[in-house]
Amino acid sequence: YGASNLPIKILNYTDVSDWDSYIANIFDKYVDGIVAPEPSEDKNDYKIVYLGKTGTTLEATEYGKDILVKSTYSAVEVPAGTEFGSIYYRYSTYAEAKYAATIDATLPVGYYAVTADGEIKGSTGIAKKGAILSVDAQGNLKVDLNNDGKEVVDGTNFKWEFFYVDFDGNYKKASDSTAVTLVNFNTAIQAQINTLQNNIKSAQTESDKIVAEEIATGEKRTAAKITAKENIAKAEQALADYKVSAEAKNLNGKFWGTANSPAYTYVVTYKYTYQMEPERITFEYVVVDGTYCVIVNTILK
Repeated sequence: YGASNLPIKILNYTDVSDWDSYIANIFDKYVDGIVAPEPSEDKNDYKIVYLGKTGTTLEATEYGKDILVKSTYSAVEVPAGTEFGSIYYRYSTYAEAKYAATIDATLPVGYYAVTADGEIKGSTGIAKKGAILSVDAQGNLKVDLNNDGKEVVDGTNFKWEFFYVDFDGNYKKASDSTAVTLVNFNTAIQAQINTLQNNIKSAQTESDKIVAEEIATGEKRTAAKITAKENIAKAEQALADYKVSAEAKNLNGKFWGTANSPAYTYVVTYKYTYQMEPERITFEYVVVDGTYCVIVNTILK
């Protein structure tokens, strides 16, 4: 996406820095999780999209009339879950655009309100944080919408949709499967990924050591090198297999809003195992057209 139907000149500038901690200082006008539109603009004309990877490119429209700070990667429309395309900020000069790209508008991971052709009109910044206070086998929910006790509501009949960011940074709409297990992404999934990545590094280090010894001594170590390469391949396959498994078992599904939900199973299992109430099930979400869009990766975070 750029300016519709206009020739584009690439200016070869890329910045892939992550400015998650800075975004909260940029936008501060919110309406139901969506940034308030400028006067005379109708927010109903906007689309809400999610950008799962950072990275920007500067592009000039025809005759250099405007400079676009454009996302390198495609955004995903929410709650449809369909690919949207690149999104961008528009500036009148190259200097202004380059300054913005390096400081204010690096397009961090997050939600954006955009026009039909991808021009950014605002950002939701950091999603809201809510919590499940109670859940039963029938699917009834009591929800704290701000995780602060000030807005506790019955969320049983809310329209819940679940989304997750896969291991390549792609934002995906989850299936309606309830054959998933609710876990803390960071302490369970990411911790295991770190372990498997370290296994790859260790296997590579051992392979490098064998090659270095062969060079130093002039003694052929063919069998050892073959074994080392096999160990690297096995470690890499173990990581790939785990990612596929974790996506299916812990990310791609519906976690509440249904009878005998994974959230209910989590609570019951916790009580049985530890003989005590579990910590509240926290999560981050945005509300788009009445749909509560939950980011699975943030559950229990």
